[in-house]
Amino acid sequence: MGTRRDGRTSAVKIFYIFDVVGGKIEEIWEDVCNNEHISQKAREFARTLVDTTYKNLREIDKTIKASLINWSFDRLAVVDRSILRIGVAEFMYFPDIPPKVTIDESVEIAKKYSTEKSPSFINGVLDKIAKGLKIL
Repeated sequence: MGTRRDGRTSAVKIFYIFDVVGGKIEEIWEDVCNNEHISQKAREFARTLVDTTYKNLREIDKTIKASLINWSFDRLAVVDRSILRIGVAEFMYFPDIPPKVTIDESVEIAKKYSTEKSPSFINGVLDKIAKGLKIL
């Protein structure tokens, strides 16, 4: 895996735990990162991604909710919601990352950690959001 994918994967795990268990993001960060064997660069990218996503979570969730048709935000699988949050954060706050890279990476993470139908779902939602943000 690449450095950024490792960072994204750690960030998805952190938001998954945050959604399921709750608690403080900083404590979850410590638990996940102490158990992940990733490079320092991946850890730094994950830290920036987690901090940015958490700081802007309301706006990110609002953007996701607006893109869902015939589907409730609360009905999303927790891992899918976490992947979408990270992807939308990249779209909105990381202009140096090409949107197609964000979508591809999100789909790959969904293939590994979510259901069989999740990769195409994640692809469709992120594609719609990217077009709505006029970055794709």
